[in-house]
Amino acid sequence: MSVRARQAEDYYRYNLSKNGLPKIEVQIVDQCNLNCRGCSHFCGIADRVFYDLPQFEKDMNRLKRLFKKINKIKLLGGEPFLHPELISFIRIARDCFPLSDIVVVTNGILLPKVEPVFWSVCKEKNTAIEMSVYPPLQNKVSYYRELAKQNGVAFKSSKIKWFFTARINPEGDSDMKKAFNACRNNYFVPFLKDGAIYSCAISYAVRYYNKRFDKNIAESKGLDIYKSTSREIIDYLSRPIETCRWCAEFSPEFSWSSGKQEIEEWHINTYKNSV
Repeated sequence: MSVRARQAEDYYRYNLSKNGLPKIEVQIVDQCNLNCRGCSHFCGIADRVFYDLPQFEKDMNRLKRLFKKINKIKLLGGEPFLHPELISFIRIARDCFPLSDIVVVTNGILLPKVEPVFWSVCKEKNTAIEMSVYPPLQNKVSYYRELAKQNGVAFKSSKIKWFFTARINPEGDSDMKKAFNACRNNYFVPFLKDGAIYSCAISYAVRYYNKRFDKNIAESKGLDIYKSTSREIIDYLSRPIETCRWCAEFSPEFSWSSGKQEIEEWHINTYKNSV
């Protein structure tokens, strides 16, 4: 295990000793209104699936019992503004975790169209907007920032000129530990969906790749948070899973572009000569 991967694991275990979790991603809708080539959440080929609000409330209350704190909660997608109950997700997350950083991660397309109540709830619940700025929207960032400022809501942005591939190795012959450690060198973000916690978005969303292209990459069912202790969750997040066999040991960058929903967009070999 590399030094960085060990540090990531140790960081999680340290936070476990404090009965907390550094962060978690919550995908409240699987589809998106952008179609990014090589999207690691497979949003361009995903079904129109919404996180059920009563299930989310139940899941948040369960996590509250498991962990005294979660430092950061990201409500994302897909595109979260496609969910008709986004405001209620914000309220529930804040009520369950009053000290967490809560952010709505968006591409910004629908931000100018939201109702005033959205801004008032974000302000009341101390929830920030985090905009992933893709090339088609780069000239609108200052407008969105001012819009958030006028409504008293914190706004962050990150320019997306480059993507990492979803790291699919179609041969399925990667060394699980090496692939897992390569992933952990870059990020370690648990993924919550419908009562289960996943090691990453790919292990959940690869089902859409399989369905679209008639493939059989190992899909994860995640870990049932209702049948698991906090230590069991941390242990699960700290070791490879079967899906790792289909993840490459490196993740080349490529310039952002709109996708055509072709299988090669997610294959690591497609990008070997473009870095």
